[in-house]
This record gives sequence, C-alpha cells and structure tokens, in this order.
Amino acid sequence: MLLAFLLMLGLTTSAAAASGFRLTPAVILCGSWTAIFLLQSLFAPDMYSSGSATLVIFSISACFLLGELFERDLSMRRRNTPAANPSPLQERTGFARMRRYLGAIVILFGVSAILGIGFHWEALGLFQFGGIGEALIAIGGIRTQFLLGDIDVPLTSRVGILFAYSGVVLSLAYWFYFGLRWWLFLAPVAVILLGIGTSGRAGLIAILLQWLITLLLKDATRKRWTWSGSLFLRGAVPMGIAAVAIFFLGQFLREGFAQLDEDAFFRMARYLRFYLFGGVSAFAYYVDHFVDWTSVTYGRYSFASLFAALGIYPQAPGVYDQYVTISADGELSNTYGAYRSFIDDFSILGACMFYLLSGVCLGAMYRRFLSGNRRLVAVLVPLLSWLAFSPFLSLTYFNSFLLSVFFPYAILRVVMKKV
Repeated sequence: MLLAFLLMLGLTTSAAAASGFRLTPAVILCGSWTAIFLLQSLFAPDMYSSGSATLVIFSISACFLLGELFERDLSMRRRNTPAANPSPLQERTGFARMRRYLGAIVILFGVSAILGIGFHWEALGLFQFGGIGEALIAIGGIRTQFLLGDIDVPLTSRVGILFAYSGVVLSLAYWFYFGLRWWLFLAPVAVILLGIGTSGRAGLIAILLQWLITLLLKDATRKRWTWSGSLFLRGAVPMGIAAVAIFFLGQFLREGFAQLDEDAFFRMARYLRFYLFGGVSAFAYYVDHFVDWTSVTYGRYSFASLFAALGIYPQAPGVYDQYVTISADGELSNTYGAYRSFIDDFSILGACMFYLLSGVCLGAMYRRFLSGNRRLVAVLVPLLSWLAFSPFLSLTYFNSFLLSVFFPYAILRVVMKKV
C-alpha cells in the first residue's frame, strides 16, 4: 500500500509540476488516489492489496495525465486559436438580467426537485407511518426491499432525482457567478431528503464534493492566490466533518437506529474504515482473480443506468453483485468500485484509451474555462467530481449524474443568449 501511495504521489507531483503547480483535472484525479492510498496505508494496512492492481490504477491515471499534457501541447502550437468567449461577469451588459433569469431557474429546479422527492417518498411508502419517528426506523428495511426489487418505484416518481442533481449544479454555477443566496439550498435540500428516504450516502457526499470543486474553481480564477485566502482550504475541514456525519447518520438509518448503544461509535468507525478503503481493496482482489483482460461490453457497466433506461441491458443491483473478502476479519466488499466498469467495458487497454481521451477533453475544457469561458463551470463541477470520486466508484453509473453534466450547461447557454 505504501508503494501505491509513493507511485501516485509521484504522478500527482508530475501533474502539478507540469501545470506550474496549479490545479488541473489530472491533479484532482491523481491527488484523490494519492490521498486514499496514504490513508489506507495508515488506517487499513491489513486490507487486501495488490501490486498488479496498483500498476493498473497507475497506468490508467497516467494515461489521463498524458491526454491532458497532449492537449496542452497541441493548444500551445496553434498560432491562431480564437479567444474564448468572455465571462458574463466580464460583460456588464445584461448582467442583472442574467442573474434574474438564472436565479428563477435555480428556484424552479429546487422547488420541482423537492416536490419530486415527495412523490418518491410516497412510492416508497414513507407516508403510511404514524409519524416521522416510525418512518425513520422503517427506512432501513424499505431500502432493502427496494434493492431486492420488492418495491417498484415508477419512473414518474424518479423525475425529482433528475431535477435535484441538475439543480445542485445550477445552484453552484449561480454561486460561482453571483454569490450565495438562501434559495441556492433548495436543490441540496432535495438531495438530503432523497438520502434520508433511501438511507443513501453517496449522493450527499458527491454534492459536498461538488461544493469543494466549486471552491477550487473559484480559487483557480483568482488573480492573486494565497494559502491564507484559499476558499478550498477554508471549506475542506467543514465539508469533511459533514461527510463523516452523513456517513454515520446514513448507517444509523440503515440499521433503523436499533443498535444505537454505547458501542455504536466504535462500530461506526469500523464501518467508515470499510467504506473508505473497501472498494480499493476489492478492486485489487478483482484484478488478481476475476479480470478478463479482453472483455468488451461497450458501456454496459460504465453507463449501467443509461443502458437500463434505454432497454439495452438490465441493471444489476449495485451495478455488480460480486462480493469478496478483503481482510482477515472477514470483511466483505462489492467489487464494482474504482476503474472496474471501464475495464469490463473496454478491456485494460481500452480503459487506458478512454481516460487518455477524457484527459484531452477535460484538459481542453479547463483551459478554455481559465481563458474566460466561465459557463464551462456547469460542466467542470460534475466532471471533476467524477474524477475525485474515482477511488470509490464511477458516477457515470447514474443517469442523474449524466444529465447534470449536460443539462445545466445547455440551460446556461440559453440564458446567456437571452441577455
């Protein structure tokens, strides 16, 4: 595990040095892996690890960095590259109208998301209980029934989820442009309600991560950056504490608060250790025992929810249902984390090529963003969160995430044309 940390630290340092020690997509991707390997070597050295898996993770991440560097070199060779579109903040004409239009859209998305999550709660049967306390106790069992397919939630009752995550990205875009307003929390509240209703954690932690990404982007666009004035550094600790609290509360919901006793904290700490590092260890086990080096399924796993929605291939619960033992204590973890979906879909070589092209595309978008095309914040926030979440799972599994990559950006383009 220490070797994995050192290799990814070297890759992260190389990515930072190549950019003049500034934030880039490759720094976020490689830095996330570096942090996870460091923490795992400190707090979970007994979990399963593999040199071959480390090599796979290093190779795919390095390909992303190479793609970013290739795009940067190509852009520097162009002599007549057109200037990026200026930010609406740089064009004072229409500034107030854009703020009103975008604010109204954010409020509409937030209210629609909250109402939609209400229909989702109703489909799960959460309104049939005598009070909030009874519902909270029953949520863990309802989650199990839903995952087993015993509770059918109609597609019309899931629309609120799509509005919620796209609404979060639009809220963050507004915050980036114009500052904080109380109604920017409407869409995040909808995601919180969704998390409570399904005792879920990944979605809530993902939007916390997107808030941090937005802070990073605000830092990146400052003319003068200092450690003391870094918005990201100011927000990292509170967001980290909030993420741990979300994990604990989510676990208590799954247990129905039945095991809320004096040993609960130590049990939750063990669960947290498993949650943070189990996916990486299970991926290592997958590489050593299950990987098909020539497997090609053309997106069936990487875009599982999309394939299911299109009727191409049904989605398995949790994307995969393959569990392996990752520690001497018998801890089990699902193997769907890390880069597995892209390997299953495109083979090892194909996964490397996918991330190479992703590095090219994200590098180009980030460069244009820094050059003045600020509307790209609506694309970069979800995509950079996808990179940062890579050690745990790929957010491309979920239609709500895929929609949040394209829909908010399309709305921003329409709004800017009107002003």
